[in-house]
Amino acid sequence: MKITKLRCSGLNNPLGLKWGKLEFSWILQSQNQNVRQQSCRLIVNDAEDGSIIWDTGVVETASQSCCFSPEEKLQSGKRYAWHVLAWDNRGENAVSGTASFTMGLKRGEWLAQWIGCQEKDLDETVKMADKKEMTAAFLAMVSGEKNAFIPDRKLNPCHIYRKVFRCGQQAPQTSFLSVTAHGLYRVQINGTDVTDTRLNPGFTAYDSYLEYQTYEVGGLLKAGENVITAVLADGWYRGKYGILGYGNNYGTELALLLQLDIDYGDGRRETVSSDTEFRYHQSAYLYSDLLIGEKQDGRMDRNEFASPEFDDSAWERAAVKNGPFDVLQGISAEPVRCTDVMEAKEILLSPKGETIVDFGQVMVGVVRIEAEGSEGDTIRLEHSEVLDKQGNFTNNVSGYNRDQTDYFICSGKGTEIFEPEFTFHGFRYVKVTGYPGILSPEKIKAVVLGSDLEETGEFLCSDTRLNQLQSNIRWSQRGNMLSIPTDCPQRERAGWTGDILVYAKTAAYNQNVKQFLRKWLKNMEKEQFSDGLIPIIVPYPIAYSAMQKEAFGTETSAGWGDAAVIVPWVLYSCYGDREILEESFEMMVKWMQYVEADASSHMPELQGLVTEERRERQKYLWNTGFHFGDWCYPSCKNDRGETDMFRSAYTTKEYVATAMYAYSTDVMSRVCAVLGKTEQQNHYQILNEKIRKAFSDEYVNGDGTIGGAVQGVYVLALAMKMAEGEKLKNMAARLAEMIAANDDRLDTGFLSIEHLLDVLTEYGYQDIARRLLYQERCPSWLYEINSGATTIWETWNAVLEDGTPTDNSFNHYAFGCVGDWMYRNLLGIKRVKPGYEEFLIKPDFSYGLVWAKGAYQSRYGRIECQWHLDGNQGELAVTVPVGTRAVMEAGEERMEVGSGSYVMKFQLTAGRECA
Repeated sequence: MKITKLRCSGLNNPLGLKWGKLEFSWILQSQNQNVRQQSCRLIVNDAEDGSIIWDTGVVETASQSCCFSPEEKLQSGKRYAWHVLAWDNRGENAVSGTASFTMGLKRGEWLAQWIGCQEKDLDETVKMADKKEMTAAFLAMVSGEKNAFIPDRKLNPCHIYRKVFRCGQQAPQTSFLSVTAHGLYRVQINGTDVTDTRLNPGFTAYDSYLEYQTYEVGGLLKAGENVITAVLADGWYRGKYGILGYGNNYGTELALLLQLDIDYGDGRRETVSSDTEFRYHQSAYLYSDLLIGEKQDGRMDRNEFASPEFDDSAWERAAVKNGPFDVLQGISAEPVRCTDVMEAKEILLSPKGETIVDFGQVMVGVVRIEAEGSEGDTIRLEHSEVLDKQGNFTNNVSGYNRDQTDYFICSGKGTEIFEPEFTFHGFRYVKVTGYPGILSPEKIKAVVLGSDLEETGEFLCSDTRLNQLQSNIRWSQRGNMLSIPTDCPQRERAGWTGDILVYAKTAAYNQNVKQFLRKWLKNMEKEQFSDGLIPIIVPYPIAYSAMQKEAFGTETSAGWGDAAVIVPWVLYSCYGDREILEESFEMMVKWMQYVEADASSHMPELQGLVTEERRERQKYLWNTGFHFGDWCYPSCKNDRGETDMFRSAYTTKEYVATAMYAYSTDVMSRVCAVLGKTEQQNHYQILNEKIRKAFSDEYVNGDGTIGGAVQGVYVLALAMKMAEGEKLKNMAARLAEMIAANDDRLDTGFLSIEHLLDVLTEYGYQDIARRLLYQERCPSWLYEINSGATTIWETWNAVLEDGTPTDNSFNHYAFGCVGDWMYRNLLGIKRVKPGYEEFLIKPDFSYGLVWAKGAYQSRYGRIECQWHLDGNQGELAVTVPVGTRAVMEAGEERMEVGSGSYVMKFQLTAGRECA
């Protein structure tokens, strides 16, 4: 037996954890079968002197994790080591290697001050974004009025802050640097970066939640004089992002908070902190904006700043700022990193004579380019996801301040490598202008950026089209899991709650998103209104809060706010961590109270016969106000043949909102059952029954038809059981008829697509599900692939059938939620108990595949599945992790197994089981 993957609060050897309950977890591996943990012992030591901080003793438990509340026993700035001993049910035991962690600073331990520029260096014309102007701008945009309100174009310089400090006659033994910013920061000590992570401190609800990062920098310090420098850029705090391109969403001034705690190992400790001894000056980053791009001047010698001899007396002295301490938190999730480097696939010469680099894949990141130019030569890099119909470069992103353009000014001092630091782009193609000499593929690379999440899912099969679909899904996820779960990387970069609601299950297959989404839920909790309302976007910057209320009369929507309930439930189901439900429960209840009050207190204008019974059931129908409905269902088009997003909302909102109301009450009853809250469980069960009955009585006719409804409404009504008995069967038949009448094509939007194939299968229309999966005409997943897609599109016809690209996003993961269905049905891995403690392996062989193979890295270990067919004969191979049980089913064969590897031969019978 072997113990692997030691994690503290879900992270690998984390530094500067936020204070609170710690979770220690591990994975057991054994070559034996039917192995489970019988007992364990966890020991936490002081890493310096080896003294025991916490010893659980031998605990009889099958759980491969345990929790520890450290407030009274741990200190900040101290490294702790921990290891696990485990015994299994076969009498074997194992001792793990050693892992480590440190805790972040407590509020009273901050000796540093927030610092920034002097008042004279702040542009007095720069104001916080004006809410009234932004509302008017949004309404003008929705109505199609162009150039009505052009947002501020001012680009801010990135200042560099610098301080010289002295260490003793010997180099420090350990040193921890804690740092955060209003804006983005890059810190160096003696000219060396303190981290390889990017875009720190990340995107959070700055007013109420701001994380700081901790780095061990003892190896960068030396005896005598040392230099620490920090560059600040606008980032999400002051940058121009969101649907309108306005800046200053959180403030007009950037600020830095930095504290270096030095330990010499002999009892001497020193602290270097941000204060007025820091000086600042214009850096080589002339400006950097998340969406507009970055401009670097290579003529500014950055290396000289790292020398203690550099004279910075002409620089300005930093000013102390009134920054917050009460909202500071240590780290809780993975940082943003370079996760891949992509070679150029081809360098093109467009019909217009443009030099365009094709990387062959839509991605998120920046370009690294090598050049040798004369002093002052300027290289311009423009980024886009698509080319126009003729093969020329086009910026496919509509709106203001979405340039996605970087500039590099050469120094003339030989070969230089430029790479943007404080921005990122969504792109496949890069138009290069001003390059000195001939650009060759080896001189330009794409640096892929994203939150550094563990890849946990694998899927491959005999149909190359489905393999490409899986690739498209994964790339959209990689690009949009960047600090927060975003809608798209090139237009808004906003945490739209509805997108992740439908995609969370697929996300949890492909990557370990437990800590990533848990952190985002903490931000949601901070952004929740006092009446329980969950905003449409988290974090909720002025870019959206300014316009939403005025434009739509509300700041939430069914299916978007419901993420407060659905996402924690998905995380619990996938990772088996009850703590997630406990820490989100208050937020979930407050949201449901808001929905219940909103639905029951607003009465629509009723048409036709109005009885007391009908009036009474309106309390259980969420059928007033604005909702996004089944957003972007494809048959809802404008005059140009493009998806009419807002009309798709208005034509489906009342049906969809009530179905989502039923969905969330059902999940809430399950949550309460897990947490042992019986009274609340009963409340939500009864409420769910009343909602479903009200929907059935109000909207569903005896023949199962729903007046004026589109496919997505039927899908949601069937998925949420919004009727009973024959009505449900008739609704399913009507859905089948609608799909057939649409030439076997789907007509589903954001909220319904997640349930489409499951609903058809459940009600006996597996053949229709198969035709939709393999449909190649628009709208369909394979239409996108045949049109050259390498990621998932925002709309089903982002490229029109004549080959014309629209200005919609080409990197939006919502419609990629079919990935969850593919893992469960084509590969066959189905969760039975939370965290995959028990699971079912049951592939569906009716989709024409000859073989499929893949894996999922669960909290217990790696689940592997591989099957192949030879005619009606087949073989199914499965690996079951220690501590879990599985059922294997194929044909007439069935096996119940514990941990280990198994092979089962089977035979399929003729009929529906075979394609």
